[in-house]
Amino acid sequence: MTRHRYTDYRGQIATASRLYVLCLLSSVICSTSVVCARDAESPNSEALWRAPNARYAQADPELRQWFRNQISPATGIACCSEADGEFAEEEIRYDENGVGHYWTRWSAHPEWMLVPDSVVIRAPNKWGRPVVWWGKDSFSSTFFIRCYAVGSGA
Repeated sequence: MTRHRYTDYRGQIATASRLYVLCLLSSVICSTSVVCARDAESPNSEALWRAPNARYAQADPELRQWFRNQISPATGIACCSEADGEFAEEEIRYDENGVGHYWTRWSAHPEWMLVPDSVVIRAPNKWGRPVVWWGKDSFSSTFFIRCYAVGSGA
């Protein structure tokens, strides 16, 4: 009579699960870095990876750090760096219930766009001017806002 040996697969499954989560996290980090950077010379391009722009090398280190510390309220992920934020114009428009919502436009998107409430950063803006971190969907060519820092006048 042959005895079947009981094999405990739980350890192997746990290891595989950890590897899956690690791969998933690394792919999210990689895709975030791709989405975070876009070509400054061609603002209508889709997100492309690039090194930090040299024009920010002389910026105040405290200001650069402020940009890098901004977190999207919607995702809890960093908005990215000073090379990815762009100054914008800002308006507050009120809906039929009297609730104000931010609208913005910037160089690559000259039409006014509603800022989703979920991406508005409420912390003080050290720049003073409104800043938008945006992306462009490569399939539909529509713009979206990842993060939005309200101007200090609001």
